[in-house]
Amino acid sequence: MEGFLAILVILLPFAGLIYFLVWFVRRQLQSTWMHTGILADETGMILARRNEKHGMGDFPVLQGYCNKRRVDIFTHVVGSGKHRHRVTTLHIYCQTHPANSLSIWKEGMMSKIGIALGMQDIKTGNIEFDDKFVLKSHSDIFARSVFDYNTCILALQAHGFFSSSGLYLKNGRFEYTESVVISNDKIRNRFKNMIIFADALCRRVEHGQGQTNAGMRAQ
Repeated sequence: MEGFLAILVILLPFAGLIYFLVWFVRRQLQSTWMHTGILADETGMILARRNEKHGMGDFPVLQGYCNKRRVDIFTHVVGSGKHRHRVTTLHIYCQTHPANSLSIWKEGMMSKIGIALGMQDIKTGNIEFDDKFVLKSHSDIFARSVFDYNTCILALQAHGFFSSSGLYLKNGRFEYTESVVISNDKIRNRFKNMIIFADALCRRVEHGQGQTNAGMRAQ
């Protein structure tokens, strides 16, 4: 009997930890579905399987059109082993030549080191923007045609909700990925604002001169 009690005392903390982890994951999953649903309502998009029961690995997929532009938001698993983790990705599509590429992210210590070692950082002429962001592209002309004065100002206004992730144009769509799930107001608002900002960039890409330049070179 004493041996059984000793084993029970040893196992109880582990059982409690497992119970807490299961509760935490379920709570986060419920919160993720709730906040993604709110984002769907705010943007007029469709949340698949919204009213169904969701298992432990069922994360929401948000699809539809925002300002007549196709948008996808989905959570998926990347990496393997101990590096395996969930990320949430935003795709927003624009009409542009597939050769066009563009990247923008907040300047930080690592990017400053990269720039010092020769990494590309296109300057727009807007000093405040150039100091706060790193801009890369297949073409300086294309990047500057997208980031005119007004777009630089819009980016500076968006600076506060940029995470450490960047926004990338490739294969005819902008992509933004964070190592999070949309489980609270802050993250939900960040993705909502990123949709607005990426939509503005799509409009600049579609109407900017750089698109024509890239298309001519790729022919």
